[in-house]
Amino acid sequence: MDNKELNRRNFIKAAGIGAVALALPAGAKAANTSCDNKEFCYFVMADPQLFWGSKESWDKAIGFANKLKPDFVVVCGDLVNHWDDEKEIAAYLEVAAKLNKDIPLHNVCGNHDYKISEPESLGFYQTKFGDPWYSFVHKNNLFVVFESTMVKYGDENWKMYKWQMQWLEETLKQAQGKNYDNITVYTHYPLALKKADEPDEYFNLPKTRRMKLLEMFHKYNVKAVFSGHFHHNTYVRDGELELITTNSSGIALSQMGEPEQPIGFRIVKMSPAGLEHKYYSYEDLPEKL
Repeated sequence: MDNKELNRRNFIKAAGIGAVALALPAGAKAANTSCDNKEFCYFVMADPQLFWGSKESWDKAIGFANKLKPDFVVVCGDLVNHWDDEKEIAAYLEVAAKLNKDIPLHNVCGNHDYKISEPESLGFYQTKFGDPWYSFVHKNNLFVVFESTMVKYGDENWKMYKWQMQWLEETLKQAQGKNYDNITVYTHYPLALKKADEPDEYFNLPKTRRMKLLEMFHKYNVKAVFSGHFHHNTYVRDGELELITTNSSGIALSQMGEPEQPIGFRIVKMSPAGLEHKYYSYEDLPEKL
């Protein structure tokens, strides 16, 4: 199945969705920016998770984005705590609407953002937050947003599971002839927290599926995979591939015997030479990029 076949009718047939349907993008969409320099900065946030995380914390994150003016912001899932809670959704969107219109916001679907057992809830997600998987191009770099909850819990024979995996590989395959400076991927679930072949546990993707993804990402020269979910910062190097997990922007948790880490977000600097990144708490952010 190629990108031309990823249309509304095929999704309805795959997901069994009736009135609420998900129209997946067939191609990449460009981020809108006025900056001409090939070196640029963007923010990776994760897990604002309203109202488990406070609206004030989410408002603070958006305020810092307006002050520092990154080229765009990516939020790696768990936008809200209850996928069908209209008050949580409204609060997230109300604060997100304060983001400067020149700074695009790219949402990633998390496990709290839809109900995996009800495919129609992905359609509901789309009506509120945008497509659950898509790609966009910015300054000759490809950014791929991948819905990881179905990889964690879904059936590989599920038509929508197959559809996303085919879309993902086709997107990366087509990118090989376009000479992008960098290709990066954004998910909610981390592929791994300590090492690429670590055992399965609640916070990572299942090893058998993880290894297939890693093989694909190496094959198609993906530089880094950014994720959230863990409410802690972790880093794994698998050959040339970086697996970067970013702490929550909304609520701190102690994890695996380690104390809470201050909430904040990651600043990524990207250029034709590669990427650099650093996590900042709200208390130690730079005055300017």
